[in-house]
Amino acid sequence: MNRNLLFLLSLAIVGCSPDKVSERDFEGKSFKASLKVDPSLTNNNPLAANFMAMAKMQYDFRADHEGVFRTQIGAMSAEHPFKWQLKGDSLTIDRRVENNADIIIENGRDFSETTQHLVKKTEKGIELIDKNARIELLPKDGQ
Repeated sequence: MNRNLLFLLSLAIVGCSPDKVSERDFEGKSFKASLKVDPSLTNNNPLAANFMAMAKMQYDFRADHEGVFRTQIGAMSAEHPFKWQLKGDSLTIDRRVENNADIIIENGRDFSETTQHLVKKTEKGIELIDKNARIELLPKDGQ
């Protein structure tokens, strides 16, 4: 009997781990975002590296699993709607939009996409990781 109780208690502790990310960590919250790209992708293009360093980014996650990604570089800014879903330690961000007029097209390529990220809690916020980059999400003031 004591072994079963100890086993259940250990499962409860693991399930309530403070390092585990849940939907509550995202719902109704805004995050400042900074992008850390694999240096091998920007070594040949220092202009791209400077461009990313200048960009101010923000993710707003709503409780209805939709959100807005905002970018600003100097006086230029843009907003991109997205849908999000968290399954375990994987966050899917779907930037596909319903209205074709909302799709940004440059050089024949649209920026409508779906990405998946490994999600980790950090001391300061949340980190999204994929094969080419890390996105550090820091809660906006007061959240």
